Amino acid sequence: MGFVLLRKAASVSEDDLRDFIGQYPAEVQEGLTILKRDLELDDFLVDFFGHDRERRLTILQVRPSNLEAHLLSSLAAIGWILGHKDYFSNLYGREALNLDLMPRLILVSPYFPPSLIASTNFIKGADLVFYTANIFQVDMVRDTGAEPVRGILLERIPVNKTSKEEQKVVLRSHVYAIEEKWLRDLCIDFIKKLRERVLRVRLFTRPDGLVLRLPGDETVYVNTGRDYFQVHLAKREYSSRPIRSLESYRHFWDEFEAFLKGLGQAPGREKEEEMGRGETEKIQERKGGFPGVVSLRENFICTFPATNTLQ
Repeated sequence: MGFVLLRKAASVSEDDLRDFIGQYPAEVQEGLTILKRDLELDDFLVDFFGHDRERRLTILQVRPSNLEAHLLSSLAAIGWILGHKDYFSNLYGREALNLDLMPRLILVSPYFPPSLIASTNFIKGADLVFYTANIFQVDMVRDTGAEPVRGILLERIPVNKTSKEEQKVVLRSHVYAIEEKWLRDLCIDFIKKLRERVLRVRLFTRPDGLVLRLPGDETVYVNTGRDYFQVHLAKREYSSRPIRSLESYRHFWDEFEAFLKGLGQAPGREKEEEMGRGETEKIQERKGGFPGVVSLRENFICTFPATNTLQ
């Protein structure tokens, strides 16, 4: 087929990372809602201030350098919040914040020094989450000479309270680490075919599979196991049988393609060349971005913590 594994391409800029988090906060932390950006708390500046699904206050900081100082200042900001609970309760009364829960601190950076990670063992009581953020590149069709797809990859770094099970999940964080080559080939082929037939597919990875967001709020889940993968359509409530061979994959694709046509998302080749590629070029011209990037904000790859597994 001609493809290579995910590989690091470059460090993501601070501005692009802030834009990414501002548009897709729930992809960084499940259920995360941003209440305010660039919030000033006393002498502290918070990049993103919000709450998670449990209504826990959450501070998210994007810091490419000088992380030790920013960690201390962020912890001081949490201390300030704890001392002014009534203020936040009155200011965000409609949000029904759960101020009994310890606020969560999320730090996002291209790199975390080992000394900083080690220091978290001595920080008690704080709810810390660290993510590295880098640009990764996927060459799915190398033999054809097609341009590579790039995107932002988030990887959770185990810190003081991360369980052994979570650490194992982080180490096998994306689907391209599947040991069976034939299964990897089928997964990559599925992505390639779907992207050929549907415009503006957003691709994510999770510890146990893939998520592809389609136009029209349809979501495709690809669950991967040791010797199979399985496809689910959320809105259509469609589930394939576990696919364990090339023959079963061919039968599955015929059936799945019929679903795509039913959604009106499978234009013919000629129509795709006339409409889809022209529209994609216009989007690229408007957004610019990195050389070879289909669209930094429309196509990205993202790994998730162990709590965000496919249903």
